Amino acid sequence: MKRILIIDDDEEFCLELRDFLDHRGYQVVYATRGSDAVDLDRNFGANAAFIDLNLPDSDGIQIAWQLTMARDDLI
Repeated sequence: MKRILIIDDDEEFCLELRDFLDHRGYQVVYATRGSDAVDLDRNFGANAAFIDLNLPDSDGIQIAWQLTMARDDLI
């Protein structure tokens, strides 16, 4: 099963996107704080990530960089 990580400070959006993807056969987790994303993915092992670039506590580009540096198979 494909695993997707969502990182967005809008929890309602995260829940809607999670439900949408879940109904299409994806396993999904989300973080509403960028600072939680890398640790969450360390345990989850996402195949892809949707990342909000304007997180209030983090730079989305920096989070993407941290995720890709931690793993070489993330899309």
